[in-house]
Amino acid sequence: MLIDTYLQGRLFTVRVLSNLSSERVIRAGVVQGSKVGPILFNIFVNDVPSHRNCQTQLCLFADDTAVMSTVTPQTIMDDLNTYLTQLGKWLIQRKIKVNTDKYQTVCFTRRRSNPNPPMLYRPLIHWSNSTKYLGVTLDKKLTYKEHIDNIRNTYNGIKSHLYPLIGRKARH
Repeated sequence: MLIDTYLQGRLFTVRVLSNLSSERVIRAGVVQGSKVGPILFNIFVNDVPSHRNCQTQLCLFADDTAVMSTVTPQTIMDDLNTYLTQLGKWLIQRKIKVNTDKYQTVCFTRRRSNPNPPMLYRPLIHWSNSTKYLGVTLDKKLTYKEHIDNIRNTYNGIKSHLYPLIGRKARH
């Protein structure tokens, strides 16, 4: 009963610049930023299918999800596509929508060519040169160069805002 009152009767609006949409009812999901939200989400996805072989694993942290597969190049795509088909059916059954604009595939290898891309819900998930997971940018050769560059750029941006306080010639 307590959880029921927590989840029902919630409304949301969308703001674009200074324009505010009309209120709409939230039909699914949990309140973002609440203390109970992550726990309820974990309970909801607790029965997500896991692959039978240990080379393909689902990595979950809150609502950030990654499927990681480490097998030989000959079997990786069949194995990965089999799991993604199973995962896709589970997502449809649970009415969980995946943001197709955000998902991507990276083949961590020194090889120049990649196998055919995997599929989720039939469309191909095209290969990317890097991805960001839990705040870490991972490039296909695992050099971390892009991640280090991102941190350096963030640091320089913050430092430039502090110039009035510390002076341009301050050591860093």
